[in-house]
Amino acid sequence: MIEIIPNILILFSLYTILFIVLYINYISKSESDIVKNNINYIVDNLITDNDKFILSEKDKEHIINSLEMLENTDFLKQLDEEETNKNKDLINKSIKYSITGFVITFLLAFAWCYFYKLDFWQILLNNSIIIIFLLGIELCFFYIVRHKFLIADPNVVKNEIINILFS
Repeated sequence: MIEIIPNILILFSLYTILFIVLYINYISKSESDIVKNNINYIVDNLITDNDKFILSEKDKEHIINSLEMLENTDFLKQLDEEETNKNKDLINKSIKYSITGFVITFLLAFAWCYFYKLDFWQILLNNSIIIIFLLGIELCFFYIVRHKFLIADPNVVKNEIINILFS
């Protein structure tokens, strides 16, 4: 029972660092790929053969022109910049809190092992091996999700476009 506490603390501290590394270096960078995949899926499935009668050529041109005009506005660039700054702040706060949690739990585990005369380095090695296996599992999962995950629903987008155009 005495060895459970430092194991939990060390696993928590190592997983905290793993989370920072995975999130900042992999998930946040692959997020844009997920968005692009969803947009491509929407575009490819937005107008099917059954829907062609709904939009005239004039409506299609209007949509394309509106999207192109929207792409080039300073307003969107400003929104992108604001979101980028918010994300940077969030990442910086996450790193600060995670490192603080890592240091505290790591020191608590070390103190616990010292107090109960446990082999800290063996516990650290065992938990590091577990974290390496977890890293492999999570990387496989993120790789699969990144390439397959679609949250976009073309029918919802189609409905919104029709509502906007014809209301």
